[in-house]
Amino acid sequence: MSNEIRGKVSATYSNEFTAKTALDAVKTRSGIDTHDIFLVAPHDNEFDNSLESDDKQVGFFMLKTHLLSATIGVILGLISAGVLAFYGPAYTQSSPVLTAIALSILGFFVGPTDRRFSVS
Repeated sequence: MSNEIRGKVSATYSNEFTAKTALDAVKTRSGIDTHDIFLVAPHDNEFDNSLESDDKQVGFFMLKTHLLSATIGVILGLISAGVLAFYGPAYTQSSPVLTAIALSILGFFVGPTDRRFSVS
């Protein structure tokens, strides 16, 4: 979906010394560009912009992943309803349309959960 969002990591420390020590360790031991690593002070007025400067990008990413998850859930619900309409209990065979509606609505709201799409 979007590599810019998946690559962000943050950490919270109880004091400034441990935060700066961890920051130095990340700068020296990782292959990340030092311009992409920074320390945000606890009382920074621009705290939210320091962590994520492009809210629209995050919102669009979340919309895409939710719609994708809902679409996959509806498709899986309809496939399950089709299987139940042919091979399931008598009550699903007698009303396949209601079974399809019920399972597609359930699939829309539940959808498959995948950690690769979660944004923290």
